[in-house]
Amino acid sequence: MDAEAGTPLQDVFRRLAPVHRSLLLPDGTELRARLPAGLPLLLRLDAWNQPDDFGETPPSGPETFRLLAEVLDSGDPTRYRPTLAPDTHWSHWPDAGTL
Repeated sequence: MDAEAGTPLQDVFRRLAPVHRSLLLPDGTELRARLPAGLPLLLRLDAWNQPDDFGETPPSGPETFRLLAEVLDSGDPTRYRPTLAPDTHWSHWPDAGTL
């Protein structure tokens, strides 16, 4: 992966992620080390549907947040059954990091 000097860091990560995802994101052991001892890993999402007006819509609005609340309230990760396609791939957010 080539990047010119001065390339914004988010663009470097976007180029690295497709090929080196396992090196950039924590594996199970690394993730566990960041959680308090005894706290169970209830659900891990690598992709979800992110509202494009984040910060303007109340958390009760987007499906993703309502489903996460259900999972947390019930302790049952199978309650996370989204109907909307994930859109967290960087290609859906080309202006991310430029605000």
